[in-house]
Amino acid sequence: MLAASVYFALVRITLVHLEFVSGQTPFDMRSFGYDPADAAELLGGLGMDGRKYYLTLQIPLDTLYPSLLALTLSSTICWFG
Repeated sequence: MLAASVYFALVRITLVHLEFVSGQTPFDMRSFGYDPADAAELLGGLGMDGRKYYLTLQIPLDTLYPSLLALTLSSTICWFG
């Protein structure tokens, strides 16, 4: 449940807020990646408050999610195995 909650927060709260503030698609939602010009445009669109939001909320959740997902999947495999 914790991994699902973090994922929900990422997709429905933080990424939506970053897209609203910057007017650009956030890095995590770009299927085909981004080039340096796209990154500069997104970071410029975020402004100082948006960058602070990105660094204090998005990055920690984005770092935490893969670990929680790995723990969830490992536990599921052990449970069924």
